[in-house]
Amino acid sequence: MYSAATRNGFRIAVNVGTGLVAAGSIVATGAMAAVAENETAHRQWLNEHKDVAVNAAP
Repeated sequence: MYSAATRNGFRIAVNVGTGLVAAGSIVATGAMAAVAENETAHRQWLNEHKDVAVNAAP
């Protein structure tokens, strides 16, 4: 059987791993939200400048 210290080491490793996964998903969710927000802003900008781009085309 494993010693108490080894079992505690495993428990800590599992907790740290779970924490990293949770943190990673929070970061990923935040990044996706930022991209979606940026895309919306970009589309809005394109819509506002649509006429300018068409008129500027040779």
